[in-house]
This record gives sequence, C-alpha cells and structure tokens, in this order.
Amino acid sequence: MATLILRDTHSALEEKMKSLDKLKKKTSLKIRDAASHGDLKENAEYHAA
Repeated sequence: MATLILRDTHSALEEKMKSLDKLKKKTSLKIRDAASHGDLKENAEYHAA
C-alpha cells in the first residue's frame, strides 16, 4: 500500500534529507581528521566528533 504525502511535505522531507547528508559528511570528516591524530582512546577530538 502506497503512502500519499503533500508536495509541501515531500519538499520539506527532501530538504531535511539534504541537511542530514551535509551533517553526516561534516561529521565523517571530523572523525577522519581526529582519527589521524593517533591513539583514539585518548583523543578528545575523536570523542567530541
């Protein structure tokens, strides 16, 4: 069974997805950068990311 949504709702959901994708990319880059600093057990940047 298909779920019907209004165009406005669809547009809002698409914008939210784009926003979350950008956040995911930023977070991934922060984690990668923090991980490059060595031991992750004592890496505050890694845990903050």
